[in-house]
Amino acid sequence: MRPRLPVLWMLLCLTLSVPAEAAVFSARVHWAPSPTAGVTGYRVYTRAVGGVWGAPIDAGLPTPAGDGTLSAIVTNLDVTVAYGFAVAAYNTGGIESATSNEITLAALVTTTTTATTSTTTTTTSATSTTTTRPPIPLSSPWLHQDIGSVGLPGTAGLAGATFTIAASGADIWDTADAFHFVYQPLTGNGEITARVGSVQNTDLWAKAGVMIRETLAAGSRHALVVVTPGHGTDFERRIATGGVTTHTFGPVVAAPYWVRLVRQGNSFSAYASANGTAWTLIGSDTIAMAASVYVGLPVTAHNNAVLTTATLDGVAVSGGVAPTTTTTTRPPTTTTTIAGSTTTTIVGVTTTTTLPAECAVDDDCPASDACHMVHCRTGACVTEAVECPDDGSCRPGVCDPAQGCGIQQRPDGSACDAGDPCVSGACSSGVCVLEQTAGPSRARDSHFLSVNRFVLRSAGRSRRMVTGASFSLTDAVDPTASGGTIELRSATGVVLYRATLPAGAFHANKRRTTFKLIPKVARTVSGGVTKLLLRSDGHIADVVASGITPDLELAAAQRVLTLGLRFGEACVRAPDLSCSQNPNVTTCR
Repeated sequence: MRPRLPVLWMLLCLTLSVPAEAAVFSARVHWAPSPTAGVTGYRVYTRAVGGVWGAPIDAGLPTPAGDGTLSAIVTNLDVTVAYGFAVAAYNTGGIESATSNEITLAALVTTTTTATTSTTTTTTSATSTTTTRPPIPLSSPWLHQDIGSVGLPGTAGLAGATFTIAASGADIWDTADAFHFVYQPLTGNGEITARVGSVQNTDLWAKAGVMIRETLAAGSRHALVVVTPGHGTDFERRIATGGVTTHTFGPVVAAPYWVRLVRQGNSFSAYASANGTAWTLIGSDTIAMAASVYVGLPVTAHNNAVLTTATLDGVAVSGGVAPTTTTTTRPPTTTTTIAGSTTTTIVGVTTTTTLPAECAVDDDCPASDACHMVHCRTGACVTEAVECPDDGSCRPGVCDPAQGCGIQQRPDGSACDAGDPCVSGACSSGVCVLEQTAGPSRARDSHFLSVNRFVLRSAGRSRRMVTGASFSLTDAVDPTASGGTIELRSATGVVLYRATLPAGAFHANKRRTTFKLIPKVARTVSGGVTKLLLRSDGHIADVVASGITPDLELAAAQRVLTLGLRFGEACVRAPDLSCSQNPNVTTCR
């Protein structure tokens, strides 16, 4: 019996993608990563409940979400079958862990039809079972529809407090939009807040977020704040009907992440937040929008041939005060033409629309629970979540609506960030305990990476990274088996950028001394890496890498960076790189 890696993580949940009236569906399986050192990938197992596990899906090393969890999509699932899902980890030697706990999913809604035939002496009943999927309607006041020219019809559903929206559409951009919109009418000042829980990566510019829109026409004036799979958050707006769209980058993060859009008269302000409490202003702009508008949740695949699925929760709409309109008539203006002795009188009319204040002081706003505070800001009631402080990475702060803030200790064995790209951590009695890496490179000083060049240069809406480095080989390196990871951390150990490259993205020469990132595959890899070349002589490995992505914007503003590279069990890092900034270039040594 071959050895196994220990199992130290749990499956968390499933996210479903269920196109209307389809016989098959997809499920995204989410799990917490294994804290065991040496893990180079994961396999997702599926079976009919009570049946035998089928051949697994090799998920490789997925890019972690903002909360550190991993996920993979299982497709072509039959709506008539109840399924079970489990995950196993493996290392470069092919050793696989035991499977995690199993999550089960019942068959979608089942109805039973009974047919009965009778004779004078015998009655026979035959029962057939058919699985159908009734529509999941949105509750009032929410409506939904496709906007613009979409390749595939979108859908929307609401389960509890979570919206699930499927959409195609080329983009919300330029002079006309194509997307699916969940909306309700709004008159006057107001705001909308939501947490984008997930957005499927049908394109690095797929979008999900919050929007205020003047009309439901494709070229309408609008403002929106979105979260994307590959370009972080973005504040986008069209200030004139049929005009071009402009934008401002926000924090370079991935879902789950909070977004908020606030209207005060013709001023629109966009915000983003990691926790729904501490908000970062992305930008503001003036848009001469009508008083009566539509507010809601836009989703686009940025690909008209496919559907992307996004989930949003924590959705809150406030405001909606009817405007008052005053009309002022200017005194008549008389113009006299001497040659013709003609007098012309012109009367001009000026119309001014004023959006009245919803509140004057905090006490004018409705009370909330122990997890939220309501404030009156420039005439509008704004609800903000209470920020519950963490007590270390293994004791996150949580909020109970009745009791307020408290601490929830993570289970022992849960992965935690040790602040070092080459040393993993696991929670033990509420404390993040450092774990030694496996293999010959367990000594921390063997992880040293010598950086010859590291430059971040402005490139339009993105940053271009170019780096050259070398390191001593104390572990075998084979990216075609293990894949690779590039990571940048701040001086305090916070991850600013991470690109995970699957094993299938690499090609090796016959001697397996040179490994290259395959260009066609590189275009589909998150993190924006376009080139990676690794050469090894058995003692020293040289690496050259480059890429272009707005994800590097935060790193470009740092004075000190740590660069980390991982290829299977081989992990090296260059700590405390000193960085200098020029207007368009950041250079680190």
